[in-house]
Amino acid sequence: MRTGRKRGSRGFTFIEVIVVMAIIAILAGIMVPFAYKMWESNEIDDTKQRMLELKKAMVGDKTMIQNGIRTNFGFVGECGQLPQTLDALVNPSGMLYQQRCKDNAPYMPAGFDPSKYGKDAWGNDFVWSVTAPDPATGRIGTLRSSGPDRTAGTSDDINETTDPDLQIYEQEVTPTNRLSGGASVTLTNSSTASINANRFYLGVTATYVSAFSPAATVTPLCIQLPPMTVDVGQVQTVTVNIDNATLSAALPVGKALFRCALHNNDSSCGAGSVVVSPGDMGVFIADNINSIYATCPSMSYVVTGP
Repeated sequence: MRTGRKRGSRGFTFIEVIVVMAIIAILAGIMVPFAYKMWESNEIDDTKQRMLELKKAMVGDKTMIQNGIRTNFGFVGECGQLPQTLDALVNPSGMLYQQRCKDNAPYMPAGFDPSKYGKDAWGNDFVWSVTAPDPATGRIGTLRSSGPDRTAGTSDDINETTDPDLQIYEQEVTPTNRLSGGASVTLTNSSTASINANRFYLGVTATYVSAFSPAATVTPLCIQLPPMTVDVGQVQTVTVNIDNATLSAALPVGKALFRCALHNNDSSCGAGSVVVSPGDMGVFIADNINSIYATCPSMSYVVTGP
């Protein structure tokens, strides 16, 4: 007995297949560009994140604070300068960098991928350059990616124009050469005649990490004590105020050692005229400050002669 086809059942007609295929093509035409844009957006975000990590490796992470003091100053804080190449963040070899700088490498965050940290999400090398301060913006370091099209100089580049926060500015590396603070000096006159406090000078020097030597020292800042007569047998305390005095160099972010000293009859604050020096004090220089603040330890001096 021959079994007949069930009533009402049939296959797709050619027209129906064409319609379905057309709908699928339309949906694909809509979804593929959308998916591509999502994928490209993820790569752009990934590239920016890598650039931010490079910036933190160079100038440190200002959010890392312990007991109210910033503790991470990156490559600049240990080496006294920006790296000449991105490779130096991992291996600062050669005579250009001092041993302290080499001992603290690498400067990239833990777990970084050595094969990717210097490249964008499309596999192209970042372009890093160090320049003189830009008079308009203060920018001194420029980090660039050629973007999704892998071609530098086109509209999809990721650079200082599209993302200013990814660039490095003078205020983030060597923020200031200004010093504020002061000192309290107590003079005891044990000589045979009255003296004037203005025969003494407060000298302030700063030692900091330098690019080409283990440490560098600014030319002493020399401030004459204000006039005050101290009679025989008297004890007088003189306050010296430092208000935005100019140091001979802008200091890099990180730790600097300041030394205050009392000098006798020497307006140049030379080493041979020191009568009191309480030692070094550590000062942490943060980014984007207008003036470094350092208060000298109190000093006392007994005057026994001219």
